[in-house]
Amino acid sequence: MPPAEAAGHLPAELESYWSRHSHSFHMPGHKGGLGASPLAQRLIGTCAFRADASETGGFDYLHGASGKLLEAQIASAAAFGADSTYYLVNGSTGGNIAALLATVGDGDVVVVDRNAHRSVFAALALVGASPVYVSPTYDHALEGFFGPTFLDPVMLKAVQPRAVHVTRPSCYGICPDIAGLVGLSGLLDIPLIVD
Repeated sequence: MPPAEAAGHLPAELESYWSRHSHSFHMPGHKGGLGASPLAQRLIGTCAFRADASETGGFDYLHGASGKLLEAQIASAAAFGADSTYYLVNGSTGGNIAALLATVGDGDVVVVDRNAHRSVFAALALVGASPVYVSPTYDHALEGFFGPTFLDPVMLKAVQPRAVHVTRPSCYGICPDIAGLVGLSGLLDIPLIVD
């Protein structure tokens, strides 16, 4: 992040955006910080909320980024060590559907945690893939079902999945061991899709 942005100054494009949009009747719900709680504003600062602007026109376009969004996607790819990064349209729903449509086909097996987001099940239905469910694990300390925290390599070899889909973090904030899952999917030469 450039020093001016870290200090609480927005790029000129965002300053211009907010000078034209004094009232927000669209997402995101924090309305440029006006709808954020005072605690949230103290914790992360008002500039963070002002930087989270909707693409309502005149800023850039996620379906075909060409300005600051494109620059940000290129910078994100470099930070992640990826060939490319694309920001999601329609939240994780669009990402889950796109990832499964791009990696599996009709009749393929996909290992999925039982408590995945409903968009994963919609994507499986759209592509015609068959899920093999991994049940969540009971955590006695937290007194709830979370996970899965690991996948059994013997089970994976037996079902011969075309992909593995996990959620990290879960809606409860629980994070499976991604490094272990990456190694396992690499051994099986299948994609690991992380929501």
